[in-house]
Amino acid sequence: FCDGTWFAHLDVDHDLQVVGLGASASDVVLDGGLSGTGLTIDAGAQTVAVRNLTLTHGAAPSGNGGGIACSDSSSSTRLVLQGVDVLGNHAANGGGIYADGCDLTLDDVQIADNEAENGGALVLLDAPLAAKDVEVYDNTATTEVAGFLLSGDTYAFDEVHFDGNA
Repeated sequence: FCDGTWFAHLDVDHDLQVVGLGASASDVVLDGGLSGTGLTIDAGAQTVAVRNLTLTHGAAPSGNGGGIACSDSSSSTRLVLQGVDVLGNHAANGGGIYADGCDLTLDDVQIADNEAENGGALVLLDAPLAAKDVEVYDNTATTEVAGFLLSGDTYAFDEVHFDGNA
């Protein structure tokens, strides 16, 4: 994607790289327009890599994943976010990111100002998480865990900072 704001909802069921060509994540914005999940990844994708962009205004008020939703019951999908900002999304579960059975790698990622009933920033179920240089701030949850709601598997954290999540 070139610089600018793109009003889009991406549905992925195969390997894909989504790359912002701007100088920083804020130069390329995928805006969900508050009318659905910004990026949906279904079983069938082996690796989905998202780099150098912002995902914002995704909405799944009664569903999972406002910014990103990844579901794979066979646990064969790998989701990599590098140089990505996940900002201002909302959902019932996983306001910013919802990943069920998807290996998740976060590298140089900001997750902020997302809202959910459960897991304001992130809900991760039955999959490993590797997080490096991640800022998680000002996310909210009305029922359970404003930051990361994690269940199962293994987690590796390096320079992950949480602030102002409530």
